[in-house]
Formats: sequence, structure tokens, C-alpha cells
Amino acid sequence: MNLQNNKDVYSTVEFNQWAHRAALLPAEQFVIEKYVDRAGPALEAGTGGGRIVLGMRDLGYQRLGGFDFVPDFIKEARTKDPEGRIDFRVADATRLEYADASYRQVLYLQQILSLIESDEMRQAALRESFRVLAPGGLALFSLLSYEARRHQFPYNMFLAWNRAVRGLHGDRRGPQYWPWLKLGGKFNWPALLDRGPYVYWFRVGELDQFFGAAGYRIEAVASVRQIESGRMMNSCAELEGQPLAGTLFVVCRKPT
Repeated sequence: MNLQNNKDVYSTVEFNQWAHRAALLPAEQFVIEKYVDRAGPALEAGTGGGRIVLGMRDLGYQRLGGFDFVPDFIKEARTKDPEGRIDFRVADATRLEYADASYRQVLYLQQILSLIESDEMRQAALRESFRVLAPGGLALFSLLSYEARRHQFPYNMFLAWNRAVRGLHGDRRGPQYWPWLKLGGKFNWPALLDRGPYVYWFRVGELDQFFGAAGYRIEAVASVRQIESGRMMNSCAELEGQPLAGTLFVVCRKPT
């Protein structure tokens, strides 16, 4: 199968996993219950089959919305919300149709920004999240962590291999861009030849600049390792140098 981009990935080999997953992960539930106001309104980006907003609904959160760029994900999500309590829509994170300042809270979980394929598109998606968020509003992000992954065997071996392959091809793509290593639950052999689509793994040291460029202020940050101990760091500087494991979670605020 010739997969041109990540939309192809989610529409085909990864569809069933993301359409039918259920329940909040412990780290997701921790940050949602700690920071997100139950009264809403809250919008989830890259909702897939609606797992996160449906879990929030069951916890008593109100005035929820979710969007995804794969239409069949939205069809699946709507079947799980027969009363129509959640506003599910088909939309692209880089070009949203929501009005300015229309939500008090936005949730970009399930690593959606890491799964956007270029720097320009990620920045566009981040600017759109900022635009639809009301002044003083909360934005919650989860990101793939480069530091958490690169020290793990066999991923450090893959990085060395991938660096050699790119050197042979004259490819200047940075080490934070990885091809999918698994697709549809199986090892993706073309990844050994550095064939895309790609995902982006964030370094802690780039987060202040990345979110600050859109106008956000970071209020808290942690990896799953810190969250499992019930902790969130107040800044990226505080998190840097600590052992990381799992996804990064970043809590941002739009200035008033």
C-alpha cells in the first residue's frame, strides 16, 4: 500500500485502532481533571472515534466538541453519541472553520501535533488553536517525546541506522522526524529505508519557543513518568534534565 501522508495512514491501516479505542488513559484523565473546567466549552482536535470527549462526557463534562480530518472517524464518533450531546465535525486542524475565541478550552491530545507532517503545518495548526481559544483560555497538548524514546533499545539502534540511511541519500531531515515503525499492529519494514509518512518527536528544549511563537504561555509540563507520581513541572527548564518516559503533556494559557 502506497501511503502518501498521515491522512492516508489513519484512513486505512490505522483506522480500526483509532476509531474503536475506548476510555481515557490514566495520564490523560489526570491532566483533564486537574486543569479542564467541567462546565466547558471544550473542543478536542483529532478526536478519532471520539474516545477522549466521550470519556469526558461520562465524567460530567459539558458543552463538548470534537473534530477530525478523516470523515469516517466522525461517522463512528457520532454513532457513540446518539443523543447528539457532542458537536462532532469534519475539519482540518490547519484550517478551522470555528469562529475566533469560540472555546474556553482546547485539547490537542492523542499527539495530534506530532502527527502533522511539516513544520509549517504544525505551526499553522497551533496558530488555529490559539485563534479559536478565548483570551485567558486553556490549551492542553500531548506530544511525542524525543528524549523519552531515543534512549530506549532498540529505538537508539534505529536512530543510528536511520542517520546512516539519510546520509547515503543526502537527506537533511532532522532526527526528530521518524517514519512510522508500526502500521496496523505490524512492523513497518519500509521504515528501514526511511520511507514516509513521518511523525515528529518533540524535544523539551524547543517547547517554549514553539508555543511562544503562537502567543501561548506554558503553565505546566510533564511526561507520563512525572504524572504517575502526581506531579507537573511549572516550566520546561524545571523538566529538562529529569528522566522522561512516555508522552509529554503541556498546559498552556492564552493571555487575556
